[in-house]
Amino acid sequence: MVDTIGNLTLLTAAMDTAMSNAPWPTKRQWLKDHGLQIVMNHKLVEVNDRSEDAILARSVALADVAVRLWSRPSGAIDQTA
Repeated sequence: MVDTIGNLTLLTAAMDTAMSNAPWPTKRQWLKDHGLQIVMNHKLVEVNDRSEDAILARSVALADVAVRLWSRPSGAIDQTA
């Protein structure tokens, strides 16, 4: 689950370096103090549950948002057929 979309967030290069491999409580506090300019981090810092089920649920929610934001145009040709 480490490298799944539900366990990742967007960070600047400086933020990523600063947080590195710190434990979640440290990262959470750092995001509260410095990283909330990224909208998706607002919900992330409120999460207490870091279980696989919680990460999977977040993955599904983020995928749903991505599909809504970057949906294929209605007239697009399906290249997979």
